[in-house]
Amino acid sequence: MPTPIHQVSPSANTAQMAAAITPNDVSNQVPPFRAIYVGVGGDINLTCADSNTVLFSAVAAGIFPVGGVRVNATGTTASKLVVLY
Repeated sequence: MPTPIHQVSPSANTAQMAAAITPNDVSNQVPPFRAIYVGVGGDINLTCADSNTVLFSAVAAGIFPVGGVRVNATGTTASKLVVLY
């Protein structure tokens, strides 16, 4: 049986921190992020925690619920990005 929503810790399902991010091909985010707010949709080239790189095409503006360690500049056309921790 699922836990009733009034008993769920806020940290279990909401971000506790956020930071604007400029995509780059070198520096990882510490700690890894849980999701990305996308201000202007486009492609996101993401490096996952296991070091795999994945290109997500045509990501819509809004919350993109995929975590990782880096948003790469190469291949990323989405903008106004904020990582959520």
